[in-house]
Amino acid sequence: MLKRCNKSNKHAVFFDLDGTLIDSEPITEQVVANWLKKKQHPIVNIPSESLHGITWYEIAKKLQELKIEIDPALVATELENDYFKISIKNVPKLLRGARNAFREAALHGCTAIVTGSSERFVANFLTHENLINECRFFICSEYYSESKPDPEPYITAARYANCTPKDCLVFEDSLSGVQSALQAGMRVVAVGSKETPQKKLAHLAISNFEELHSDFFSNWFKGQLVFDSQSINLKFFS
Repeated sequence: MLKRCNKSNKHAVFFDLDGTLIDSEPITEQVVANWLKKKQHPIVNIPSESLHGITWYEIAKKLQELKIEIDPALVATELENDYFKISIKNVPKLLRGARNAFREAALHGCTAIVTGSSERFVANFLTHENLINECRFFICSEYYSESKPDPEPYITAARYANCTPKDCLVFEDSLSGVQSALQAGMRVVAVGSKETPQKKLAHLAISNFEELHSDFFSNWFKGQLVFDSQSINLKFFS
């Protein structure tokens, strides 16, 4: 669902999907383990964090680095098919406060999803969770060539939101996602219960969306959230 906003937006909010809105990253890890087992390749200790926030093509390239002779494009399709089938049977749950946060953001302004997942997976998510009307558009793996941590996914989102990058606020859980948004020149909130390197890089770190102030999104879209080089000042100004 790639639909350019017709009018200029002063501010926008972008959410990553996997690991940020929904608890789907364990499925990613399961899919990779299943693929290795199917190919009778020893299950190697691939750091789970390295599989998060990137496209299936980039994951396939990581498998290629294990000295397995594959066509990354074909393997990416195979992995995504397996992922989609599993997620249909075992729908990933929304993370704490995610639905309310997404709806609250959409209530006040341009809100979109920027993800490494496929178009059909995002469309299925929005339909299943009844969030289609709230999502202005989404940027998925089919819509860009360079995966996170490259800034291209978020730069593409800013272009379609018709908003300058510095006025875009991003919610991300993965290191690659946080790096992508920062390189695009955006404000970043890292989401996750664990202490991670990405939390130190982001402007703000939260364990879950319920930690956000009740006026967080309204203040963002009014231009009343103050940022410095390191953090978001949560003492709003009027």
